[in-house]
Amino acid sequence: MINSATGMFSKSSGTPTYCDIFSGLPARPVVNKIFLALALASGLDSAILDPLDRDLMETLLTTVLVLGKDKYCISYTRAFREGKIGQVKTVKI
Repeated sequence: MINSATGMFSKSSGTPTYCDIFSGLPARPVVNKIFLALALASGLDSAILDPLDRDLMETLLTTVLVLGKDKYCISYTRAFREGKIGQVKTVKI
């Protein structure tokens, strides 16, 4: 599936949609995260994502970092400092 999408990512203009591609699968969020990482590595440069999905945003920011597309790791470290990624800090009372 990613092999057939690779050519589309490099040639398309606009944002391809894959919203229902994995519907019905168990553990679908895991599949979606891995697909996002592979799609980014294959040339995907835009996507419509849920910014409140912490796991998905971690996948996005980490993949962009590892691919060398986050100059000076600015986006990754900013998101970490703001508590948007990384372990959720709990306050003990």
